[in-house]
Amino acid sequence: METFKRFNLQSIPSLQTIIDGSNFKSNLVSTTDNIVAKGITFKAIAATIFGDKSAFFGCRFLGLQDTLYSARGRHYFSSCYIEGGADFIFGNGQSFFEDCSINVTAGAFAPQMRLGYITAQGRDSPNDPSGFVFEGGKIFGTLKHYLGRAWGPYSRVIFHHTILSAEVVPLRWFAWNYPGKEREASLSRQAASRIRYRFSSSRWLNLNLNSPYTFPPHPHHSFKSRCSITDVQFSHVTTENEVPEDISGTEIACCCATATPIVQLKPDILETEPLSILTGDTYVDSLLTTLPVLSEEEQKALAATPAHPEGLYAFYASCLAGNLVEQLWNFAWPSAIALLHPSLLPVAVMGFFTKLVIIVGGPLVGKLMDNSPRVPSHIFLNVVQAAAQLLSAAMIIHAHTVSPASASSVLLRPWFAVLVLAGAVERLSGVALGVAMERDWVVLLAGINRPIALAQANAVLNRIDLLCEIAGASLFGILLSKYDPVTCLKFAAGLMMWSLPVMISLTWLTNKLSTGVLDRAKCSQIGCFDDGPLPDAANFVNTGLEAIKLGWREYIQQPVLPASLAYVLLYFNVVLTPGSLMTAFLTQRGLNPSVIGGFSGLCAFMGVAATFLSATLVRRFGILKAGAVGLICQASLLIAAVAVYNSGSLTQKSPLLFFLSLIVLSRLGHMSYDLIGAQILQTGIPSSKANLIGTTEISVASLAESLMLGVVIIANDVSHFGFLAMLSLLSVVGAAWMFCRWLSNITEEQRSLFSFDPQFQL
Repeated sequence: METFKRFNLQSIPSLQTIIDGSNFKSNLVSTTDNIVAKGITFKAIAATIFGDKSAFFGCRFLGLQDTLYSARGRHYFSSCYIEGGADFIFGNGQSFFEDCSINVTAGAFAPQMRLGYITAQGRDSPNDPSGFVFEGGKIFGTLKHYLGRAWGPYSRVIFHHTILSAEVVPLRWFAWNYPGKEREASLSRQAASRIRYRFSSSRWLNLNLNSPYTFPPHPHHSFKSRCSITDVQFSHVTTENEVPEDISGTEIACCCATATPIVQLKPDILETEPLSILTGDTYVDSLLTTLPVLSEEEQKALAATPAHPEGLYAFYASCLAGNLVEQLWNFAWPSAIALLHPSLLPVAVMGFFTKLVIIVGGPLVGKLMDNSPRVPSHIFLNVVQAAAQLLSAAMIIHAHTVSPASASSVLLRPWFAVLVLAGAVERLSGVALGVAMERDWVVLLAGINRPIALAQANAVLNRIDLLCEIAGASLFGILLSKYDPVTCLKFAAGLMMWSLPVMISLTWLTNKLSTGVLDRAKCSQIGCFDDGPLPDAANFVNTGLEAIKLGWREYIQQPVLPASLAYVLLYFNVVLTPGSLMTAFLTQRGLNPSVIGGFSGLCAFMGVAATFLSATLVRRFGILKAGAVGLICQASLLIAAVAVYNSGSLTQKSPLLFFLSLIVLSRLGHMSYDLIGAQILQTGIPSSKANLIGTTEISVASLAESLMLGVVIIANDVSHFGFLAMLSLLSVVGAAWMFCRWLSNITEEQRSLFSFDPQFQL
């Protein structure tokens, strides 16, 4: 009987960890040094290795994408079997693969996956000592594949005496992040070969034991061949007529790859001395000792340094310009509509149809974005969003000139139909832009292999969004308290027209300062596909439906489902929150617009404070208990707020302000769980399914909000606000109860996912 287990190995100084397995399966997250594993099968993400001097003998690494993550440090693999389809050997480590078998297969995705990629090496500077070396072994499989693609600007992979299958793509290397540099790789064979390569200039690196550039010898023989390293771009490989048959798909003596025109293998990178003992643990220890690696302090400094800092700053400026206009408009349109008639119905109808469009159109827009270049599609969506905002502003201005007598008559007017359509397009464009920037752009600019820099970039984006919410709501609230709605809407329209060219310019500048990283080819979660025409409208619909069904299935099966459902339940709270319905309610209560704007601004400020508080909660209580603290805090404060409302004293100013202050404080707990819950989901969801499950969660949350907006449409009179507030409160209390119940009955599998949490003592 097979067992499955997750290893989380943490550092124990000066000790060696030996793992020996027979008929045993696991996945591994290793941060300790000096580990040796033998005879274990690892399933994807099979192994994530941060520790130094790690050795694996006769192990199996199984997966499709991101199977083996050599994050950093020196790693040795002997007689291992590694299986995957896309980037299944990746990272920034110094890894030596000896006599390993590499199987390139698409697995269950064979009908869709047309090309595979073995390696994705992340070397990001000429002085970075990282790289992958494959000595001996063989590569086989059923999928056409590249030997690798450039994950970093100085990616380095060497194949020596490796048997290659006929399925290797002739070009062998894919530039990926760095288009135009496909030919900046070098191939060589021993002098007896009849293959001829044309170089403008080249240097030869001798890898025999007498050279200062030496690899460590292995038990049977040492390197006796040589690799050519070119420092200029060169032409296509040409062959003579008398090419030996064995070169068509069998042995290529040596292949080196780099994505940059200048590559240097220096003595201090791979220098070593011959070993007197070539067997057992002594050999492994000596082999790994002689390959230098960055110190822990240097690794931390590198992890905290963005890959493209100048481009990241331009990206922040672009987000600031776009978010300011978007947040101002999110406050402006419900306020202006609420002044047309004392009813929540028009705002609720617009919100309902907007959520419906996001649920249905989200996967289709995502598919379109995946098949489009980043910068042009981003600019196009910015133009569409700005046009939709301007059209919406024009319709509301028109409505204020011919205001109808009842709320029902508003819904029947042609201008309202145009407003609903424009509002839905504006929100769909905004969601697509947000997902692209938060899930894709920031990762490329900060660096996916720089966790600290990426975390800091995410925090900055969150603060920009919240500060823009404060500024946008406060600015429009002040304007609305001094001028009529039409004048305020004209000001908003002018701001939209001014910000559009600014955002386009900053988008272009971001790409330029990041050396064109946003121009790189896109890749789906299961690999890259051949370029081809986009599917027609019918296929778009089918693709969207299939994505929705698969997403729901994976969403239900995720190991941290209760935490996600608690997050979704919070979306049922549509009135006890600074949204369009609360804005409409307070406007019809006769509250000064500047006070309403201040309320929204303070709620956003609580979100900014939560970005700092959440880290303190995690340190104090641990990640899971910190999530429970946030939910309980929000539920307790909203219970008090509803009690104040039901007391019937909101006709007076002081109780109303106290009611609003309780909601403001509750946002601290809400936003804390929003941040902590995201980290829980990132930890518990496999990276190969993170995007699919994440977008499905957004759809489920939008569905929850749509259901509540449907209730608001039925109970649209202001007198029913207490009933709506009670439903919102029950959703928050239900979320807190569900999360706490899950925390008290957590399974062993879920416990293993958070075994790194020092406070996780249940």
